[in-house]
Amino acid sequence: MLAAAVVAVAVAGTAGCYRSSPAPPPGPTAPAGPAPRLTLEATASPTFEASRLPAVSADGAAVLLGIQDHDGGRGNPNYRFELRDRNDAKLAEHTVLTANEADSMYDAAGPSVELAQRVDAANRWLTEQHAARRFVPLTKLEVLPGEEIASSFRATGGGVTVEWRQNRLTIAQGGKLVLERATPQAWLAKPRTVPGGDLTCENPAFLDGAAVSLEHKLALIVVGYGGTDTCWEPEDQHHVVAW
Repeated sequence: MLAAAVVAVAVAGTAGCYRSSPAPPPGPTAPAGPAPRLTLEATASPTFEASRLPAVSADGAAVLLGIQDHDGGRGNPNYRFELRDRNDAKLAEHTVLTANEADSMYDAAGPSVELAQRVDAANRWLTEQHAARRFVPLTKLEVLPGEEIASSFRATGGGVTVEWRQNRLTIAQGGKLVLERATPQAWLAKPRTVPGGDLTCENPAFLDGAAVSLEHKLALIVVGYGGTDTCWEPEDQHHVVAW
C-alpha cells in the first residue's frame, strides 16, 4: 500500500515526541542531475508516476516526496508533493489532483485538458524546487513481507536495515546501530466505531516503505495500515527521521 512515492524518514517533530534533530551535515557536492518529473498515463483512470522521488536536497535540509492516497472505498486517483525539513515539518506542498475532484477530471476518453495542464504546472514547480535545492534520490529499501498481511516490520538494502515494531524504530548500517527511538502514538491508528453500527475498527500499523541517505543522515519512513471491506485502512503516513 505504498503511496506512489515511497518514505522520507526524519523524526516527526510535529508529534511532539522527538527531540529536534541536529543541523544537517555540510552539504556534499551533488551533481546537478535531472529534476524529479511527474507523468500521467492517458488511460480511462489517470495513473500518476513520479521519477527520482523521494529525494533529499544537496545540503540535507529538506526531503521531497510524492504522495498518492488510497481514498478508502472509492479509490479515486489523486496526487500531491510535499517538501519537509529534517524534523518532519512541512515546508511547502503542491497539489496536482484531489480525490474529491477526480471525477470531473477524466472520463472514458481519458484525462481532461485541465488535468494535463495541472501536470505541466507540477513539473514547473518541481523544476523550480530542484533549481533551488538540487535534489538527489534517496536509496529505496526492500520491505520484507511479514508472516501475515499488513505485518511487515523490516526493510533492507545496501547494508542498511530499518526495523519498526513495538513502537520502536531502529536503523542499522553494517550491523551497527545508528538510530534507535520510540515512535509517537500518532503513527498508530486509533480504534474507531463504524457509523450506524457497533462495529469497532482496528487498523494495525506496519512498515510499508523506507528510503535512506546515509550521507545526509536521514531516512523516510512510510507507515501503512491493515484494513477490511468494513474497516477501510487510514491513509499511509510519511515521516522524515534524522540523526
